[in-house]
Amino acid sequence: MPTSRAEDSRTEPRRHLSQVERSEQMRERLLDAAIEVIRKRGYLGFTTVEAAKVAGVTRGAPLHYYKSTEAYLLAALEHLFESAQGRSRQSAAESLTSLSSVDEVLDALLADARASYFHNDFFAGLDVMIGAMRDSDTRGLLHEIDTRLRHPVEDMWADHLTALGVPWDVAETVVWMAYSAVRGAAIRSLVTDDPDRIDAMLDKSLALLRTTVKDSLQE
Repeated sequence: MPTSRAEDSRTEPRRHLSQVERSEQMRERLLDAAIEVIRKRGYLGFTTVEAAKVAGVTRGAPLHYYKSTEAYLLAALEHLFESAQGRSRQSAAESLTSLSSVDEVLDALLADARASYFHNDFFAGLDVMIGAMRDSDTRGLLHEIDTRLRHPVEDMWADHLTALGVPWDVAETVVWMAYSAVRGAAIRSLVTDDPDRIDAMLDKSLALLRTTVKDSLQE
């Protein structure tokens, strides 16, 4: 008599995770918990005890995997930025496959920047960065993380503009200007909640980007 699929699944041996796999799963769990605490309490309210509670592990687990609270926070920040830049890379890749004009690329670039910087994860990460940057070594680590994760996305946009005839130095500058303008507007929104004014400012920024690109194509 043939064995049913259910019976087959019961007889299949269960694969045991290796020590490395278990450690990676625990690190992921701890990083997700740290981010949740940062979102709720901010940098100053963060404790490893609260993170352990959220992760459902013993109080000492975070410092077993990370040598200090600062190292744990930096790892959580990198994890947060990796997720954010992953979303941005996907957005850029999807947009760039269907865009055929400079104006379309600039519109999509601004939209991607807004999605990235007007996001709770950016504000949570900013809180950690401001609190952690008092130390020069930490500033260096933050700069390395930011460069490694952010530059590939910016290069995607610049490469596409270049493919449409925009000189590389102009394309790189335009992308930098776009992200800088939106990032500044996002930070300003923490102090002054005036979405209409922010929209107007970003519209002017987009117009400036268009002019910059247009001038480069006419040279």
